[in-house]
Formats: sequence, C-alpha cells, structure tokens
Amino acid sequence: MALSMDQDGRLVEVYKSLEVNGVRYLLKPANERSLPSGFADASIIANRLTTSSIPFLHRIYFSGFRGGCSLSSDAQTFLEDLGMKRRSFLKIDHPNRPLPGPYVILKGTLYEPLRLYPDTHAVFFKATKCLPKIDASEDNYGQVDIAVPSRLRYHVSSKLPLSSIRVRVKDNFDLKGTKTSLCSKAYLQNYPEKSRSAPCIQKLLDLGASIVGKTKVCAFAQWEEPTEAIEYTSPWSARADGFQSSGGSSNGSGAAIAAYDWLDITIGYVDTPGIMGRDLQQCRQFTASWYGDRLDPAVPDATQDMWYDDYHAFDDFRNKYWAKNKKAPYITPPTRAAWDFGETISKSDRDDAACKVQVFRSWFCEQFFEGSRPLLIMPIENAAPQYRDDPPDFQRPPPGVHTLLLAAFAGAPELVVPRKLPSIQLRKFTNPPVVSTVPYVSKITQKEEHLPFVVGVMGVPGSDLKLMDSILTCLKSAGRATAVRTGSALFADPDSTDTT
Repeated sequence: MALSMDQDGRLVEVYKSLEVNGVRYLLKPANERSLPSGFADASIIANRLTTSSIPFLHRIYFSGFRGGCSLSSDAQTFLEDLGMKRRSFLKIDHPNRPLPGPYVILKGTLYEPLRLYPDTHAVFFKATKCLPKIDASEDNYGQVDIAVPSRLRYHVSSKLPLSSIRVRVKDNFDLKGTKTSLCSKAYLQNYPEKSRSAPCIQKLLDLGASIVGKTKVCAFAQWEEPTEAIEYTSPWSARADGFQSSGGSSNGSGAAIAAYDWLDITIGYVDTPGIMGRDLQQCRQFTASWYGDRLDPAVPDATQDMWYDDYHAFDDFRNKYWAKNKKAPYITPPTRAAWDFGETISKSDRDDAACKVQVFRSWFCEQFFEGSRPLLIMPIENAAPQYRDDPPDFQRPPPGVHTLLLAAFAGAPELVVPRKLPSIQLRKFTNPPVVSTVPYVSKITQKEEHLPFVVGVMGVPGSDLKLMDSILTCLKSAGRATAVRTGSALFADPDSTDTT
C-alpha cells in the first residue's frame, strides 16, 4: 500500500499492490468512474480482450452502450477456454461509465491495474507511478519497477493520436510532479519537483501518450562511458553479449528501447530533438503527431558554442549549490573537463563560431542538397566491440565536424537504420549473404556474438517525414524488415535476410 498526504494534511491511500499468477500490479484508484450496481469484489470489466488480459478473465462484465449486448456460442467457448468462469451483461448509458479494459474491484472501489515490470537493465531513473522508495535516487541498486497501463484503456482518435503509445522521457526534460536530476545527486538535491512539464512533453501528454518514467542520462548530458558513471550505474545494453558500452548522453534512451518490448518510444535530446523506436512506421506516425512535417530544429551554433552555452547554462546551479552548502558540488570527470573548457571561451569567440557554422551550413547545403533532393548515407562509427569495463581511449569531442553531429550542424534530419552488409567472413563466396551485424568473439562470453551495424541517412533540411517515407519505401521494396526486436539480436536470426 502507498500513502500520500492531501491538501488538508490527511493521509490518503494512493496505490495498492496485487499479484496475479506471479505477475505484480499496482492498483490505481479509479474513483472518478461510477460503479454500476451488481458489481462484486474481485471483478473485472472488459469489452475488448487480448492475451495480455488473460489473468483478468475469471469474471467479465460486458457493457453495452444504449442497449444490451450479447455473446455468441463461439465467443462463449473461446472465453471459457481462456479461463472465464462467470460473465454478466450491463447497460451503462451514463457518461461516467468505466472505460474498456481490465479493472479490479475491492470493497466497492474500482481500481485500474498497472503491470509492474522490473528494470532489469538499470535504464530508468524514475517511474511516474510507483510504490514508495523504488526510484533510482533512493535505491542502492539504481533500479526501479515500472508501472505500465493496459493498452485496452486507450482509443486512438484525431484528438488523441498517441493514445496507447508508451513513452519514456530522458531525465533532462521537466515532467510535472517529478524532479529533473541530470543524473547528478547535487542537481537532484538542489531543485524541487517541477510544477509543470516542458512544453514538448506536455504536448505528448495532450496527444494521449502514456509517459511511464524518466530514464538515465549521462551526468549533465555529457558523453560518459560506463567506467565514468560515478554516482549512478550506467544503463546496460541488451545488444550483443550484454556487456557493450551504452556511452553517449542518451544512453538510457537507447538501452531502454533495445531491452523492453512493452516500451514503444523513447525521447532523447541534447542539441536537437530525437526519438528512438524499434518500428519505423510507428516512429513516423509518432513524429507526425508530435511535430508535424519537421522536428523543431534547435540546432547548436558551433562546437565551441555548445561548450560555452553548456557551461553558462548551469551558472544558477553552481551559485545556488555554493550558497546553500558552502562548497562546490561533485562533478564527474567528463563534465568537469567540458566545463573547464567552456569557462575559457569568451562571448565574442562564441559569436564568431556561430557565424562560422552558418557559413559551413550554407556551403554544405549548396554542395549536397541542390537539385535532386538526395539522401546522404553516412557511417555512425566503426562496428567493433566496446566493452563497458574498458576506459575510454578516444578524443572527446572528436576533431572537426564528426558524422555524429553533421546533421545537427546542417540543420537536416537524420534517420539511423540497420544496414545489411556483406559479412567479412563470407566474402570468399561469389554471392555472399548479407547480414545486419558484425560477428566477433566476446571476451565476456567466450563465444561468437553479433554487434548491430547501422548507418545514418540524412535528408534535405525540412524533409523529416519525407525521409522516413523514403526509407520505408526502400525497405519494403527490398523485402527488408521495417522493425527490429528487443534483446541481443536485431532480428530473429542475425545472419538472415528474413523480414520477420
């Protein structure tokens, strides 16, 4: 049971917990919905069913709108095979009738069951709905249980196009009722819970998206490798041998979408808005609903500009922390290095760099985006093992305009997709099969594993949805998959060209 204090200072019950067939649930009160007469304890309401609702099929109430409803003999047999013992038909014509989906009724109170999924890969920092003291800020193991609502309760409409979509928000976005931590204990302690959500996140809520929690981010959104994550454990990547680095500021976003099939979309952001998903068609629909034809191009002016603005963006934090604690906060080494560099940059240097990047952007667009509206295919990085226990041995930031930042500097959309390439080991064949992974012998498992291989595809500025449409058309025409799986492999067989 979870308790909270209301505005009059009284303790009120927020959640109960329940276990059904070994599956744990939070029971969220749904008192705003009127209960029709005739409901008994431990009842379940449903008028749409899926296999995920099977534990709740012992007793079913069917509700009809403006009249009764009936059940055919075939449907009766089907439901009995699934475990239905009792069923009833109700006429519920008033506007406060319960929404479709699973419910639990205990002592006359209607509850919505939220399934609890364990955060086995340590990607979440905070669950939006949880029992007390199971968020990463208070748990020695840095893991949370995520309460996930049933999809049966949501109906997609023109006003709520993102209904039933489960979204995870990176913990550098403000979400009403939660703290924003930036994965820094000092920052977490320095600011209260947010009274409102960031506008882009509020828009997701207004469109019906279900935000299930906030995932980890490298401290202050700086590029950290797992060995540099001092205060909170770096997320665990599900891909390959399970011990590959999840480095990069949106490490929690990437690790979450690769690990959990009950999660649909994750939001990542440093210099430009971005989404991560496993199904390209779903990502396209999500983007269209969220931002329309083009994501908001909040682009950095230059590499130096990022460090200058990044340093001064936290002036308030440093000042408030010193005033309150009479000492400086702990800062991880990557953040310290970035801030030390940012502190040396003058405002005039920053403005000069902004002018230079505009020159670069104009040149780049003239050279590559004139005429036929091409697609540029770029490597993301070398496909080689990078273990989470290896200290970083590369330069940060990389010199020049790195391919990881090229789209942001050009103000152009970029889509990262799995790439089918000839296997190195199989090039002795005349017509080698194609694979979407690079095989290697893992120092962890001592057997062959498969690293995902991806490429970035950049489109003309302003062509965000057209870029997704083009890639979808290409993949479908080639008989390739437009969705990947969770777990160690992108596809069922890492060496297969099957689209399943």
